[in-house]
Amino acid sequence: MSGGALDRLMCSCGCYEDVESIPTFSGKLGLFLRHSQAEFFSVGKYLVIGIFIATVFQVLGTGIFTAAQRGADLAMSIVIMMGMAFALSLCSSSDAVIARSFSRQFPMGAIMGFLVFGPMMDIKNVMMLSSGFSRRFIIRLLFTAFFVCFAVVFLFFGLGGILL
Repeated sequence: MSGGALDRLMCSCGCYEDVESIPTFSGKLGLFLRHSQAEFFSVGKYLVIGIFIATVFQVLGTGIFTAAQRGADLAMSIVIMMGMAFALSLCSSSDAVIARSFSRQFPMGAIMGFLVFGPMMDIKNVMMLSSGFSRRFIIRLLFTAFFVCFAVVFLFFGLGGILL
């Protein structure tokens, strides 16, 4: 089956009409490869944009946050890292990788604040919550989660919970 015939089967949403009309393994393999290619190029632009933003942040962002944190105590470092966790809106597995990259610039308590608060509240979460809850509730939830995470991490590390 030619590429044009495969294009005729695939609509703009990525669904395939009349897939049963392809009886051979090579035809189905071609359809699979064509769909994979379309999916890669539709998502690839977001990947490139994300790589660009991460690169800019790694080059410029760490200096900004390190300068803001320089001379600050543990409390300010935790607030900075928790704010970054909210703004970056990463998934929890990515949080660990990013937190590791900041381990030389920030104390371990601030890294823990990043790891604890990030999966709980971020921009994506707030947007999803806004579809079903009032703005007042979301703000109260955000500040409650922030203060509870901050208090637990600050008390734990401020009182010498872990010696690293």
